Amino acid sequence: MSTHRFLASAVLIAAALFIPSPAAAKNVAVVIGVSSSAIPQVENHAAEVASALAVGGYEVHPLIDEDAVRGSIWTMLTKTLPSSLEAGDKVVIFISGGPVIGGDAEDSWFIPWGTELTGSGIEAGGIQISRLVTEMSAVFPTTVSCVVITDTTHSGEVADARLIGPDPSVWNDLGNVFALGPELPQLDLGWPGFGVALVAGLGGEADLDGDGSITLSEMERFMMTRAAVETNGAERIKTSGSLDPESVLLVLPPPATAAVPLEIPPSRSTEEKRPHRSLAAGFLAASVFSAAGSAVAYYAGKPLLEDPVAGDKKRYNTLRDLNLGFAIASGVTFTVGGTFLFVEF
Repeated sequence: MSTHRFLASAVLIAAALFIPSPAAAKNVAVVIGVSSSAIPQVENHAAEVASALAVGGYEVHPLIDEDAVRGSIWTMLTKTLPSSLEAGDKVVIFISGGPVIGGDAEDSWFIPWGTELTGSGIEAGGIQISRLVTEMSAVFPTTVSCVVITDTTHSGEVADARLIGPDPSVWNDLGNVFALGPELPQLDLGWPGFGVALVAGLGGEADLDGDGSITLSEMERFMMTRAAVETNGAERIKTSGSLDPESVLLVLPPPATAAVPLEIPPSRSTEEKRPHRSLAAGFLAASVFSAAGSAVAYYAGKPLLEDPVAGDKKRYNTLRDLNLGFAIASGVTFTVGGTFLFVEF
């Protein structure tokens, strides 16, 4: 290989090593919740939905009650959120609580926090859904999957305004979208259980096949079943959009593993900690007898050592060996006895 070719190969390898790998796709959620003083029956479940999505791995941006004013909502959905998205990202937009006012999907207005429910108040503080979707579609990346869930379709009469929700199809202009919401064909104040059912579904009840993840179709079927059961068929769930219904909405966290309790032996009394006192006494007694035997052998052999007699030499050696043996036995038994007496087991 020539020098130039070697250098060129080295440069290519180095460049490949230093090319940054593409960032992993992220899951982002914008959760908007507005309580309604005009309709006390409207419950705002935004906080619970935000918590469930966060547990499922979403980066959640909550705009709830006082934070859900017109300017904040508009800026988040048309500027902050789209500018942070990249190819492959997944977005969930949940809008809950505040009523939507209007005659059809084109004229529907979402009512942010603090908006007056009058003609001029709605135009000044409300958000026209069709205009919002138009601006969002102009800046939303087409490679992003977008799920829109609305719990704002509360029908009925409030002051001089008629409340009716937008059809989920209004969000189709966002592109790769799946929109879900209650249809409300008959109920005066919507289905109050929508938010409760959604939180339960995100918490794991919508995992109908038990594989640890919730697809869009599973969530749709779960919500449809809950609506039919809780309203005796009066409420229905409607969906719209081109996003594959088998796309995963949320991956459930693994079930918490119960901690194995550490087995700690019960505390024992002083008597229980010294169960070998009888052995200690036996060894100490043997030590005393051995010491006595050593002393007897020593004093019996001492005269022979001072005035040895040739015939007594063998007896002297025997007494000397007994003295040494008894002394060693005395030391060993004393050590073992002391160990059993003073060391706790």
